[in-house]
Amino acid sequence: MSTNLIAGALFHVNGIVAVVTGGGSGIGLMITRALVANGAHRVFIVGRREDVLRKAAEDINPEIVTPISGDITSQESLIQVVERVKVEIGYVNLLIANAGIMGPRPLKNAPDAPPPSIAEYRAHALKTPMEDFTRTYAVNTTGVYYTTLAFLELLDAGNKTANMGPDWRSQVIATSSIGGFSRLNGASFAYNSSKAAVAHMMKMMATTFVPFKIRCNVLAPGIFPSDLAGGIMSSLDPGKSGIQFLAEPFHRMFFLDNLAIGYPHAEIERVSVAWLFIYAGAVPLGTLVAWALVVRPGTHKAHVTILGWFISMILTLFITDVIKNAVGRPRPDLIARCKPAPGTPAHQLVTFEVCTEPNHHVLHDGWRSFPSGHSSFSFSGLGYLALFIAGQCHVYRPRADLARVLLALAPLLGAALIAISRCEDYRHDVYDVSVGSVLGMAVAHYTYRRYYPALRNKGCATPYPNPADETKGFGKVKDEEEALRGVQEFELDDLSEEEEGSRDSRPLNGRR
Repeated sequence: MSTNLIAGALFHVNGIVAVVTGGGSGIGLMITRALVANGAHRVFIVGRREDVLRKAAEDINPEIVTPISGDITSQESLIQVVERVKVEIGYVNLLIANAGIMGPRPLKNAPDAPPPSIAEYRAHALKTPMEDFTRTYAVNTTGVYYTTLAFLELLDAGNKTANMGPDWRSQVIATSSIGGFSRLNGASFAYNSSKAAVAHMMKMMATTFVPFKIRCNVLAPGIFPSDLAGGIMSSLDPGKSGIQFLAEPFHRMFFLDNLAIGYPHAEIERVSVAWLFIYAGAVPLGTLVAWALVVRPGTHKAHVTILGWFISMILTLFITDVIKNAVGRPRPDLIARCKPAPGTPAHQLVTFEVCTEPNHHVLHDGWRSFPSGHSSFSFSGLGYLALFIAGQCHVYRPRADLARVLLALAPLLGAALIAISRCEDYRHDVYDVSVGSVLGMAVAHYTYRRYYPALRNKGCATPYPNPADETKGFGKVKDEEEALRGVQEFELDDLSEEEEGSRDSRPLNGRR
């Protein structure tokens, strides 16, 4: 395997030179910390407040982080920043156009107050000078555009340096916002629309700069800086270009007097995420690896068996996460997580904005109830193991030993206990757990059947042959019906020769 496909090689930032605008505080500061912690050679942080930049550089690592005072809304200032970087090091591998400001907000009523009249709304909006609205665009959109243009030559020089390897391409990452894709009442029209403009502008740049081998990405985080650290690292994958979302779930509105979401929040789970990965991940994988080492079934059989398990797990994780975020169903313990502000009406539909819980993960995970991830993950991993054991033990063979059947059912029992624990912790209800379990088992069955015949097939213990072994050069693959061995199903009178022989040798009426 090529070493550049290892995770550490794909996502590291060893030796890069980066420029982060707005790098002295908030999201920019978190990005700078992440780059330095993961091996960046130099990080130039740009902003208008020189004292803030200097403090950030001293707190992180003044030998790596260099503060530069500059204003991204001024072309003259941007050129000066570029010249400074050019003199000090001469190239840039990564430009993060992060600087941004909040815009003026429209009039918004309190949760327990009546909505403003149209006259009040209009009067409040017109108090904001047009210059304030336009300035939001000047920083959040126009500033990103001109910052990118100013650094193009240094980014091109970054492509020509040998320190990052042949697969590296210089790139620009702009910070948009999940607000650019939201239309919640009370949000800033200037801020949200400017961030939406950044997202589309970076799509255009991703296409325009292809001839220059400069990639462009845009991240759309929530308002929490810690969300962006992992996103920045994953976006450095050389194969990615375009928009990447640090997804938050859809937030359904809810009533505070809804008993179905009023259960207590369990701080300690019966099966934590770490133990889930052990029970449903490490145990099945360890079992399959041990089987391959002890039985030595052959390279092809061992390969497709373990590969199928990996595909089952990854596919289940992806499907479950997408559905969770799209549905946004509240968990049974949502209100305990939310900690609604005092005075929030109990009999009116409210949004997540009434919540006071400061922990981002605890709060927003409250809208990720359907389907149960523990259930789908456990049935995907342990369910695949159960199918494999059933196939190897021929459990559908007539008069199969009960011990073989119980051995095949054991992983399913473990998966069911994990799923049930989610109801006991009030993380999910029966509906979430049932659908998650069916989803995980369905994916496990699908991936298992990609490589193995049905369990009723006489050859269920043998995987489908490798297509490469069934071809000659570019010849056509043999007909599947001919290529598969043992296509017949078990019959009710399908007994082994030994059993038949023992039956024939028995005396009639106890005598020969």
